[in-house]
Amino acid sequence: VAVKPLLFEAYDPTRIGAILAPEQAKGIAITDASYHGQFTYAGGLTTVLALAGDVSALAAWVAAHPGGIVLSQQDQPALPLELIRNVRFHGKDYRIYRVRPAQ
Repeated sequence: VAVKPLLFEAYDPTRIGAILAPEQAKGIAITDASYHGQFTYAGGLTTVLALAGDVSALAAWVAAHPGGIVLSQQDQPALPLELIRNVRFHGKDYRIYRVRPAQ
């Protein structure tokens, strides 16, 4: 019985959805091409996450969205991103980054 809350938490997309929800106006991109909308639904998002599935697409998205949010399963050291949260979901680590403003 004590395992149930831990299992639910590990497979609950609401945690990530709740983090993303207040960030919609600034734009949100995801690098995972296998994304199926689970965070959009769970967070009650009204905007679609942009798919930035390769390095050049992500770099272009980042340049166009200062203050935006990037959700990725990979580290992104070459881009102007600040790691704001790391959340484990479905056995994978999702990194939530904020795009640093242009200087």
